[in-house]
Amino acid sequence: MQPSAFAMPDSADGLIIVAFMAVGVLVSRTAAKSAIRAMRRRNAEFDAAWARQGWRRVPVGDGPRVMNEGGFRDERLRLVKQIGDHIVWMNWRNWINGSGENSSGEHRTTYFVQMTPAGYPELLVRRRTRLGGQLIPRRGLGTGDPDFDQAFTITPHNTPGPNRILTSPIRQALLVGTIPAWQIRDNTLIIEHRAPPRSAADIDTWAQEIILLAAMLPLPPARDRQGTTI
Repeated sequence: MQPSAFAMPDSADGLIIVAFMAVGVLVSRTAAKSAIRAMRRRNAEFDAAWARQGWRRVPVGDGPRVMNEGGFRDERLRLVKQIGDHIVWMNWRNWINGSGENSSGEHRTTYFVQMTPAGYPELLVRRRTRLGGQLIPRRGLGTGDPDFDQAFTITPHNTPGPNRILTSPIRQALLVGTIPAWQIRDNTLIIEHRAPPRSAADIDTWAQEIILLAAMLPLPPARDRQGTTI
C-alpha cells in the first residue's frame, strides 16, 4: 500500500510537537512573570497604605519581650504605631503545616501594648465552646457573671486576682464581640487574630480593639511591701 501524498513525515510531526511545547513554556513563563509583578504591586500598595496611616516597620527583635518569644522565622511583618497614650506593636506570622495535598497555611496577627504601671496579673481569657459551656457552666472560681462564665474561661482558674481585672464593662464587651479574647503576660496586653491582615484598614481596626481594651482595664491590684495583694 502506497503512503498518501498528504501524509506528513514523522520528522515534521516531531517539529510540531516541539513547537507547541516551546509555546507552552513561553506562555507559562510570561504568566508567572505577570503574576509576580502583580504580587509585588499589591505588596507595594499595601505597604504604602499602612505607612500613610502612621505605622512604621521595625526590625525583627524590636518590641516587648513577649513579642519575641516565638522566634522570627515565620514573621512576615512587624510594625509599631503611637495611638494616644499607648505604643501598639503588631506582628504577622505565616507558616505551612504539613506537606503536599494535606498542607495548610496558618496565620497569626498579634497586637501588643505594654501596660503601666507594673503589677498586672498573668491572665488568659479564652472563648469556650457552646457544648463545654452547657456541660460545665463555670470553670474554677468564675466571675459571678453566669453568662460570661458559660461563654469564656479564665486562666488561672482558681485565684481571685484576674477577676478584679474583668470588670462588668469588659465582660459585656467580650460577650457582644466588641473586643476579642485576650491575655496579659509580662505586664503586656496581647490580642491575637488567627487571620492575615487583608488590608491596611484591618491593621488599624484590630489595633483599635487593643486600645479600647487598654483604656477599659482598671489599674492592677495594689500590693504591700511583702508582695501581698491588698
